[in-house]
Amino acid sequence: MEKYSNLKKGSKIIGYELGSDYIKVWMKEEIDPHTFTNVLNGQDRVEMMKKMAKDGHGLHRYIKRNISIDSY
Repeated sequence: MEKYSNLKKGSKIIGYELGSDYIKVWMKEEIDPHTFTNVLNGQDRVEMMKKMAKDGHGLHRYIKRNISIDSY
């Protein structure tokens, strides 16, 4: 797991793991990560989440606004 930089200091995300077709996201106060895949969430969204994870900001907001509750 890579540590999420959290540049704005308000995110619930603490870490992430990138794969070729997925991103796993660890949240504060949760044991298991959320896994977002190209198949379930769409390649464009997963690639955007990967970029935000690397950049260290915007990921939590993006997930809240763009990913359905069933996939979260």
